[in-house]
Amino acid sequence: MSRERAVGWLTAALVLVGGYAVAMVVAAPVVSDLFEALGFGPRDGGVPAGAATDHVLFLQGVLGAVVLGWVVLLLAVVRGPLRAGDPWAVRAISASVALWFVVDTGWSLAVGSWEHALFNGAFLALLAPPLVALSPRRSAARPRT
Repeated sequence: MSRERAVGWLTAALVLVGGYAVAMVVAAPVVSDLFEALGFGPRDGGVPAGAATDHVLFLQGVLGAVVLGWVVLLLAVVRGPLRAGDPWAVRAISASVALWFVVDTGWSLAVGSWEHALFNGAFLALLAPPLVALSPRRSAARPRT
């Protein structure tokens, strides 16, 4: 995979995730059904109306803001240093994504949220191919043309 194609792939994936993060903040009630389906809600039929719902929407908005901040930083690295071929960029993005995946997925499985672990797996599957293609070891082994 060419560097430009990998940058395009990562950009599109991150814009998609960023869109979901924005929706978690600005359209929290609309996103709540998907949010609960991904393992964030109780399994017994939903969050009770009132203070409990307000708290879940607050946490959902905070999580959306954190994900959006992460996405903006990743986009800056993808569109700048990674596109320019700086070797540290792919390592930094890969380390960030790997740490998120291991911790978030491990915790999700530890508390029985297999739905969220599957969501994480899908997100990783979206980001992994261009990161693997751009890894310094693969790039060094690839003949220059």
